[in-house]
Amino acid sequence: MNKTKTNQIPALTDAERMAALDKALEARRKRSLTLQEFKQGRISIEDLLNTQDECLRRIKIYDLLRVYKGIGNAKARKIMKELHIAETRRIAGIGKHQYAALLDFLRERAS
Repeated sequence: MNKTKTNQIPALTDAERMAALDKALEARRKRSLTLQEFKQGRISIEDLLNTQDECLRRIKIYDLLRVYKGIGNAKARKIMKELHIAETRRIAGIGKHQYAALLDFLRERAS
């Protein structure tokens, strides 16, 4: 007989579940505050794209573009399509060509 492996969700205690929820909430807060600082010009695009903080590397490029001055939802989608970046792509997941294209685009826009 060939037994099939099943992926089971680990059973967590209530304390472990609450700790995981607190950790997730803190990560969302940190990403939100970072995006606000980027919007206000306190953090540069280079610093954000080169961060080694795993929490911040999970920021979606789409969200990054949306907080940029003058870019909304539709324009962010259009820019990402032009730069060949998937909407679900995160900072940690962009390639070197996408990175360069995004940097060039935002630098041009800033000047």
